[in-house]
Amino acid sequence: LARAWMPFAVFYGWAFLSGFWSPGAGVWLQGMAELFLGVSYGLIFLFFLESEKQLELAVRVFTWIGIPIASASYVIFRAVKDDAKDLNLEARVSSFNGNANAYAGVLMATLPMATLFYRRAKSRNERLVYLAVIGAMLAALISTGSRSGLIVGGVVGAYIFTTMPGIPRRRR
Repeated sequence: LARAWMPFAVFYGWAFLSGFWSPGAGVWLQGMAELFLGVSYGLIFLFFLESEKQLELAVRVFTWIGIPIASASYVIFRAVKDDAKDLNLEARVSSFNGNANAYAGVLMATLPMATLFYRRAKSRNERLVYLAVIGAMLAALISTGSRSGLIVGGVVGAYIFTTMPGIPRRRR
């Protein structure tokens, strides 16, 4: 459905066009390469997954792998926050990629998936677990100190609530 791929196509198109006003081609090319990596994963899913069940399993694994990383990033942030302030340093967690803004984007990409799994949950305990997943991702977002991550979080949140199946148009 268009609601599934349209936001990504618009974002990637905007990122491509940003090369026209980018101050340096190197930074723009690096950003495009990072985005292309994500597009490549999407194309692999598209061509090699045969059922929605396989995709759901892959996404669940991605979501569950993110929980210890997100939890650790928040714990590290709480541990170094005061020391960083004393040394006039920024207390930002960047995960394994070295870029706090990119890490915030990955965290926010997990929100729609966790919301979907929350909606598909069959038991109350499973719903509570997915609420905890969403909470962990939001706590980790705070640890990144990323303003762009907060903006993306707001946009993703608005997207989730306006496209979520089962909500009447009037309520949206």
